[in-house]
Amino acid sequence: HFIDFTSMDGTRKRRIRAGGRTDWFQVETAVPGSPWIIVRSSIDGNTDELRAVDETGRFGGSITVQDLNAGYVTASRGAIWAQTGGRFQNDILRIPFDEKTGRFGGPPEKVYSGDRGGGPTIYSVTEDGNAIVVIESRTEFGAWEAVWDGGCQFGFPASGRRVRAHGKAPVMRVSPDGEQVLIQQ
Repeated sequence: HFIDFTSMDGTRKRRIRAGGRTDWFQVETAVPGSPWIIVRSSIDGNTDELRAVDETGRFGGSITVQDLNAGYVTASRGAIWAQTGGRFQNDILRIPFDEKTGRFGGPPEKVYSGDRGGGPTIYSVTEDGNAIVVIESRTEFGAWEAVWDGGCQFGFPASGRRVRAHGKAPVMRVSPDGEQVLIQQ
């Protein structure tokens, strides 16, 4: 895969090779105060590789990240930040990065873990990496037992709430005779 550097009018200034064979590839971010660009390639369904290349095509280092999916990747001085998503949560990882050598400097640190049910977590990091802001949407699910009024309305009184759950919807089924309720959380 290649990265083209162009002027604002679209004229190509140079082209660099940025990675090996992969089914999927994209440029993620530039590292502030350094020549390094972070690119991402798919290794398999749940594993991606983040690679550091400079503007000449020189390779610095790489790290594999699980469950990156469509997560946002950005950079600050001294770190790459990546949003990963498991089945029920979003995590934000801080991955140490040496901006002189382009090498990743250790295992990712989980700096935030939040609810996946409401949608993706949105975040932003300052250039120096000393501050982060996070917007998190949370999903709350309620499971109710309601009484049909014989017309087109159901009544949902507060006393009918059986379950309050966050992140994952409960499953509720009423027995055919109406005497029992199955609740799966």
